[in-house]
Amino acid sequence: MEERSVRRIDGSVLHLGSYVGLPLLIVNTACDGPFSDQFGGLQVLFEQFAPLGLEVLAFPSNDFGHEPREGAALVRTVERRYGVTFTVCEKCHVTGPQAHPLWRELTTTGPERVRGPITHDFTKFLVDPDGDVVERLGPEVGPLDPRLALRLQEALPTITSG
Repeated sequence: MEERSVRRIDGSVLHLGSYVGLPLLIVNTACDGPFSDQFGGLQVLFEQFAPLGLEVLAFPSNDFGHEPREGAALVRTVERRYGVTFTVCEKCHVTGPQAHPLWRELTTTGPERVRGPITHDFTKFLVDPDGDVVERLGPEVGPLDPRLALRLQEALPTITSG
């Protein structure tokens, strides 16, 4: 994963190798739909764990029909409606034959429990500081769910050891 590059929503290139040594929470997002309130929870989680090294990368996708916005309209929505300050990447496909290479990698490598197609918005992947996917959480586990905090502490002990 560290050799991959993605684009931020502003079009600038983001080299995932720059995150080696840091834990990541990678999430496919959408501003509309039943789980869109998770943006606020992701922001709270980011503010809580960023001082310990956690980075959140959001990837907007319309694969499930909940993200019709593009470009500036998408940026305005995530910043104004949800107050997002974590990294938002360019809109992309997260499933199917057009899936972004990062999402193909996330869903086909790592432990068997993390593999498989994305079935809804706000699927979350925990990536350890070595770049390995260690956990996958569905949209039913919100960012403020104690199960996620526990999994962060268990799967990524480097962020809690200070």
